[in-house]
Amino acid sequence: MTYSLIVTHIGRGADERGYPTDRQFKGEDASVYNPELLKAYTEPLAKELPKFLPMKPLIYGLGDETYFSYDAGFSPYDKRAFREYVRQRYGTLERLNAEWGTQFASWDEVEPIPYERCRKEGKIAAGIDLRMFNERSYADLHEMLRQFIRKFDPQARTASELGMIGDVPYFFDRIDFFCTTTDRRLHELFRSLPRVKNDPLFLLGDWWGGYVFNHGGRVGAIRLWRQILRGHANSSWFFFIVPSEEGALACDLRIAEYVQEMMPELQEIANGIGQLMANAKIISDGNAIFYSTVNEHVPQFYTAFDGQPAAQGSIIGVLDKLGVGYEFVTEDDIVKGALDKGDYQRLFLAGSIAISDEAAKAIAEFVSNGGIVIADLATGIMNGFGRLLGKGQLDELFGIARNSAPKPVTIVIKGSVALNGRKWTTEDLRVLSDASVKPTKAKALMQIDGVPLFVVNEFGKGKVLLCNFTLPGEDHPDAASLMQIILNWAGFELTNSVAEKWLLRRFRLGGLTLLSAIALPGAKDVKVRLSSPAWVYDVRKGKRLGRTNEIELSSKQQAWLFALAPTGTVKLSAQTQKIVRCGQKLNLQLKLEHQGVNVTGRILRVQIFRPDKSEAVAYRWYPSLSEPQTEISIPIALNDPVGRWSATVTDVATGTKATTLWEVKQ
Repeated sequence: MTYSLIVTHIGRGADERGYPTDRQFKGEDASVYNPELLKAYTEPLAKELPKFLPMKPLIYGLGDETYFSYDAGFSPYDKRAFREYVRQRYGTLERLNAEWGTQFASWDEVEPIPYERCRKEGKIAAGIDLRMFNERSYADLHEMLRQFIRKFDPQARTASELGMIGDVPYFFDRIDFFCTTTDRRLHELFRSLPRVKNDPLFLLGDWWGGYVFNHGGRVGAIRLWRQILRGHANSSWFFFIVPSEEGALACDLRIAEYVQEMMPELQEIANGIGQLMANAKIISDGNAIFYSTVNEHVPQFYTAFDGQPAAQGSIIGVLDKLGVGYEFVTEDDIVKGALDKGDYQRLFLAGSIAISDEAAKAIAEFVSNGGIVIADLATGIMNGFGRLLGKGQLDELFGIARNSAPKPVTIVIKGSVALNGRKWTTEDLRVLSDASVKPTKAKALMQIDGVPLFVVNEFGKGKVLLCNFTLPGEDHPDAASLMQIILNWAGFELTNSVAEKWLLRRFRLGGLTLLSAIALPGAKDVKVRLSSPAWVYDVRKGKRLGRTNEIELSSKQQAWLFALAPTGTVKLSAQTQKIVRCGQKLNLQLKLEHQGVNVTGRILRVQIFRPDKSEAVAYRWYPSLSEPQTEISIPIALNDPVGRWSATVTDVATGTKATTLWEVKQ
């Protein structure tokens, strides 16, 4: 099988007029919505795709490092498509004029407004709409090509490799595979999307080759370990091109030396741990982080406060440092009821400057029903289109009023504040705050120069904490302790001690908890204390460590994985027929029993050994359990040697083994 083929290359720009350009199209108007543009892609594909079909590609790549330009949108075809986009977005011309601050008399007059004018005249919503239109045009082209390829291969799955993304939720609904980015926050967003969580065939991959000196491709498999043990990747992909020193093959067609050096670890991952982690789900600890595409663009036009990317980067950095779980929830999913399902007890609003009316209502209902909101400054001062408001979308929920337009001020926090009786102290935390905020029903637990910083309010059955300042990132010495008292106020206690310079992450796998540990630069040997004792297994070594509440990490090994179970009684059995003739099937009945523990998702590694004790690697099997018992069938070749064969079956999570024997006869 050919796993991935790049069948075209999406590459889009814009000229000085704002007309889109495209590397596949030389005409005047390269709008995605110009039928001639699609022809420029599909006519060559129609000739080439039949050649690829016999190879049965798993993935059809739409380009390596694909790209688009935010400066397009002004060609005739783009203008018509943009007009339809904002018509659907706003519904009425009156609403569009109100949000944009314009006076269009008819839809025919509506055109995109250049960014500089948007910035100069404060037309934030109009600028955001143009950026989002360009993002969606790019995503729509991916979808058009996916549908065309499926005319030839109905099961085709298409990929974007190392390319620009744009509107992440919209884009991910139009691809089947995305290959790597260096942005940690986006990785966490990707794995949180319903498109990724609900489709086991959606691939998130690490990528090897190309500029390997820059991205660490020659330092072993730690790059892949980091992605797997963070829950960021469920596949690994190598770049093959000859002649080149940057791919997996050397110029003489041998496996490149750097690949050979990492092969032992790659084989270890492929030998069951990778499959195990693909089945595992990150434990969110009931923590959700609000995400909206509009807020990604707000900083392009409004710079008074930190925007969503920076604020969320700070939040997740500290949560990761503490080993606290979380996942992102998009604004659209919140409007659809994601907060009503009982999966989340706490919602973080970080850099959430723009919030739609519908989302604000859903958030208020979440708190009213017992949920907890933790927000930073300037939350909800814009509506969902990006227009500044006099009254914030969540001001009533926060129990505050604003005595003026948002008023950014720099404050140095010195002193202590108590939340739920726990005191936090800092001597030098320089932050940005909003001096326009005044508590009404809420209580300010700390004020400096008349500016409230910690504002708490009860609302219905729930409560909110408005941190009216920029929350510090993981590198600030007081950030972790601040987040700990905030989490305690919100009803959450850490499940393990903090391991300095280590990233700890927990996963759920049936009734097991998997705990991963990744050494960060400067990491030292450390002991991690669990909140309660558990039966602990070192997954990489296949070794039971016993019942303990303490795990030792050595910095000599950069990637660790442990399985934690409430009980330590594990039984694994393997049975088969006594005699199997060449050309017949070997039927293996396997059963895994772990007292009091659901074994769903566990991976068994089945290894078959010939009479001379050599492994028949082609017969290796990795069944994934949906219940304790399973059966697999392995055809024995006509020319396999006769004699006594054996199978060794291993529960990858705990290292528990079972063996069985049979005779192969002609």
